Amino acid sequence: LYLPPDEHDRIRSLVARHCTPRAVEAFREAARQEVDRLLDQAEAQGKLDLVHDLAYPLPIAVICRMLGIPACDVP
Repeated sequence: LYLPPDEHDRIRSLVARHCTPRAVEAFREAARQEVDRLLDQAEAQGKLDLVHDLAYPLPIAVICRMLGIPACDVP
C-alpha cells in the first residue's frame, strides 16, 4: 500500500501469478473451515463483532495458509 508505483507493480506481478482463480479455488475449503472456526469461537464468547472477530482475521488466516505460514505464527 505504501510502495512507490513501480515497486508496487513489481511486487504485485510476483504475487498475481499465484492468485489465479484456480489457485484461489484450491483454498475455498480452507476458508470455509476458518469461517467455521471463527464463528465457533464467537459463539463460545457469546458475542460477535463482525469486523474484529471475522472480517479482520479471516483474510489474514487464509493468506497465511496460502503462503504456508503455520497457524501458530499467524498472530
